[in-house]
Amino acid sequence: MLVQATREDIEQYMDFAYELAMDQTKSGYPLWSDGVSTKQQFVERVWKSYESADRDILLFVADGAVEGWIQFFTIEEEHYLQTNGFLMRSHTAEAITEFLEYAHTHFPGYDLYLGFPKRNTQAIAALEKMGCRLIQESYHNIYVFPAQTYR
Repeated sequence: MLVQATREDIEQYMDFAYELAMDQTKSGYPLWSDGVSTKQQFVERVWKSYESADRDILLFVADGAVEGWIQFFTIEEEHYLQTNGFLMRSHTAEAITEFLEYAHTHFPGYDLYLGFPKRNTQAIAALEKMGCRLIQESYHNIYVFPAQTYR
């Protein structure tokens, strides 16, 4: 079941969400396990999602326990909806199904973009089973140059 996250929920589940975000088998894009992104950046992005009118966070509850959360944003004039944090410990297929229903109900006519790393096989399998199509396959490469490069 999807539940609107409150400020107290976010404070309570922030570490849980970050832990999921660091595991590519349980998260969607953006990736936080790239070795460059920090927990502080994650926390700042979460609060931005909570405090912005065009962004939102939903908790996913299954069997009486919070199993994950979904952050998303919209661009109303473009009828665009995208997740920027799909983090699930378990019940991934159920969470995706419920989020698709939520999006259809609350954002009719919007294009929805979901991004998952290849390691999140549960999400990919669920989407393939639903007949969703892959529109882009990309790689996330980050290069960190030694300090002497900038001298």
